Amino acid sequence: MRGIEGALHALERVRQGRFASEVLRELGRDMRPEDLSLASSLIYMALRRQEMWRTIYEGLLKNGPKRGCAARKGDASLPPLVQDCLLLGTAGLLELRRFAGGVLVNGLLDHLKVRSMGRWVSLANAVLRAVGERGAERVEALRRSPSLEDRALWAGIPLWTLPAWERTWQRPELNRLLELPPQPPAVSLRPAPGRGEELLSLLREEGLEATLSELFNLSGAVHLSSTVLPTKVPGFDRGLCTVQAEGSILAASLAAHFYKGGLVLDLCSGRGVKAGQVLQSCPEARLEGWELSERRHKSAVWELRRLGVEDRGMLRRGDALTM
Repeated sequence: MRGIEGALHALERVRQGRFASEVLRELGRDMRPEDLSLASSLIYMALRRQEMWRTIYEGLLKNGPKRGCAARKGDASLPPLVQDCLLLGTAGLLELRRFAGGVLVNGLLDHLKVRSMGRWVSLANAVLRAVGERGAERVEALRRSPSLEDRALWAGIPLWTLPAWERTWQRPELNRLLELPPQPPAVSLRPAPGRGEELLSLLREEGLEATLSELFNLSGAVHLSSTVLPTKVPGFDRGLCTVQAEGSILAASLAAHFYKGGLVLDLCSGRGVKAGQVLQSCPEARLEGWELSERRHKSAVWELRRLGVEDRGMLRRGDALTM
């Protein structure tokens, strides 16, 4: 499965109630790394600010007939697949930096044809062409708007949360908060104990911009200036580092700090990331992790094996009350 098809597949599963990360992890088993990278980027961009993307393409859709678009009166709602194509196309055209917009649009239109939805191709093509021509102006207008609703759309903040935000913060604070979410995403890495400098050297040899966290003494985290596929990080395959949010690193660091011996019970252990950190930080510890999700449980088994601590970590799957 190629990247564009993978992103559409993942978006369909998300609409059915699945977690995007789980779907992408499943797809990764049968996709080339570059295709998985494209699919992941498209899904992240689309979901992070989906209300804004929908506002942009729907605004252009309403003006469609004046531009010779195939939209007709009475088409009040579009089929889900067409909506997904417009969402991914709008997000990709306005945020992707290293992928040709024309290739993205053609891939989305071809998918509509393959799925026997050719009657919607001219509509999708016209809207996405308009996005390419005027979408960036609309994004900038939302960013500069004095309206909190517009700025929330630009920031990726769900509009239904605004009343609570306005009760909590004054306008100057709200404006500062709305500047934070759109900042470029970065990756935090947790080095294996005592191997931070080795990791920094490896990253810099690969041309990756890496810095120590301001909270390095507490978390030991190393920051990259951009996102990266975990399996592409130097040393990841041999347990030298783990891709992990710094808040998660700090939480497990506290658990390791207060550990005084005996068994550790990790409830809702998920993919085993914090469990692996505790076991690496406390060489004498033995840990039992409980998780309900079969997929996350399997990921945790793999994670402890990758870190070389599986002999001290027992992972069980089931309902915590029963176990």
